[in-house]
Amino acid sequence: MPQQKDVIYKPLDGGTFATGNLPPGKSSEYARPGAASYVPENAEPAKSNLTMRLEAATSELRELEELVRSGDLDPRVLSEFRGAVDFIRTTSWAVQQWVGLEQKKSDPYTVLPMLAAERVRRATQLARDLSLDLQAVEVDFETPGLKQLYDAIDDLHRRLAVLCKSIRQG
Repeated sequence: MPQQKDVIYKPLDGGTFATGNLPPGKSSEYARPGAASYVPENAEPAKSNLTMRLEAATSELRELEELVRSGDLDPRVLSEFRGAVDFIRTTSWAVQQWVGLEQKKSDPYTVLPMLAAERVRRATQLARDLSLDLQAVEVDFETPGLKQLYDAIDDLHRRLAVLCKSIRQG
């Protein structure tokens, strides 16, 4: 059986298109055994799946921004979207703070109280939104997850009652 020779092509953009092994100096992260590979001239090492997803999400958000500016949408949907964007913004900020503090050899746990405060703010907003939905009869006994919501709110209410009682007595 004849052995496959490496074939290298140099496209006009200066990258490398190869079959078989990549030339010296090119990362094996780009290679797939038995498959053709293309490596741009100034290629970076392979990106993590999370990095690629974040880049795709960023691009999608920029496209959505243009559509939102058209104004042709339901205000409630826009409000939900803004809440989701706000939530991911806060989460990504907290992760960035955590990583930065770890890199500086500081205590990353100082971020946790800020996250808790953000969750309280977000839960308050969600509770208000749900109250409006109940008032407008957009949520009723057939709404999926209503029993679980009731149980979670009941548990939260009991715990808050204890906390608020100790604050008042304090």
